[in-house]
Amino acid sequence: MAPERFKALLAAYYSGSISADDRKELNSLLHDNTSYNNLQELITESVSDADLEEHFAPETLEMVYQRIKQENSLHQEGLGLTVVRNKRYTWIAAAAAIFIFLSVGIYINHLKQTSTATDHYIAKSTIHPGTNKAILTLSDGKKIFLDDMHKGKIAQQSGIVIEKMKSGELNYVASSTSEQAADKALTYNTINIPRGGQYQVNLPDGTKVWLNAASALVYPVIFKGTERLVKLTGEAYFEVAKNKSKPFKVATANQTIEVLGTHFNVNAYADETSVNTTLLEGSVKIILSSSALSQVISPGQQARVNTKINVYPVDTEEAVAWKNGLFMFNKETIQSVMRQISRWYDVEVEYKGEIAAKGFWGTIPRDKDLTYVLKVLEETGVAHFKLIGRRIVVMP
Repeated sequence: MAPERFKALLAAYYSGSISADDRKELNSLLHDNTSYNNLQELITESVSDADLEEHFAPETLEMVYQRIKQENSLHQEGLGLTVVRNKRYTWIAAAAAIFIFLSVGIYINHLKQTSTATDHYIAKSTIHPGTNKAILTLSDGKKIFLDDMHKGKIAQQSGIVIEKMKSGELNYVASSTSEQAADKALTYNTINIPRGGQYQVNLPDGTKVWLNAASALVYPVIFKGTERLVKLTGEAYFEVAKNKSKPFKVATANQTIEVLGTHFNVNAYADETSVNTTLLEGSVKIILSSSALSQVISPGQQARVNTKINVYPVDTEEAVAWKNGLFMFNKETIQSVMRQISRWYDVEVEYKGEIAAKGFWGTIPRDKDLTYVLKVLEETGVAHFKLIGRRIVVMP
């Protein structure tokens, strides 16, 4: 293809004036493996014109670039596009964005181009993203709202000082009386993360746990005996302190995860179709609660458990995107996307009409207001949204 024709297609795409036939032509070019040798040169040359900058939101370029940086190179349907950060990385990201969003049906132009109908439905209400908040329940039943607490000592149980750190997380520190308390019966604390919240807790053994919205963790104030057992509902990311003589175990509704020291994410929400355990580092064993069936998984794998254990290779960045402040969708259904949004923004979701069964692919920062997120999702054309108070109505 002649460079001038490619430039014309890009300019039409950026300006929002591209026709259906021209869009098909551009999409075909991006998927044509025979064009690969010239594609990077064409993209770099075509998008270097400064007058294109106004047509792509800076936050969108950065969002796409971060996704590209995580993977180092982009591979989709046989086409590889390597991206190197330099002074013109935003233009390469913009071109990559075209490829990403066209190839899966998601394209995001500058949000100022959002339609009048969209503004009418969702711009009137402002619902802010979730924040660091949690409720700690002590062994005596006392409840402490951590987001209301000042930094410093909160309580002391079984010889362990419970404190809120300057950085905000909950921390358990052994005191001079902890060894005496170790001979007594186990006492448990529970940390509950409401919808619209998240929180980090550092357990008594040094294990770090990040909890997502609508989640809870039950754990002993002091780990005793031959194991370190905690119980999880919802989603959490664990960085487990190593102790070969005392395995760390995470129990959910239908499985137990056994580790010695590792980094992994567990998604065990009751409204999801399976419990997903994703391993980033080390090794874990998944044990079904209903049988003796077990499975060891390796880094880069995800175990999906319902009535049995299925193991798949995955992009681990997707599993922990929430911890890193992102929504990251990879062929997600609208229902899956909205479940994540409802937990983080503490809203209800209602469906009206038949929504197209198309997958969503893309990355959106979790620190944006709900209105921003819904506008981005509407740009896909898959669904439209109406925001009524704290209820989202999803429509075709």
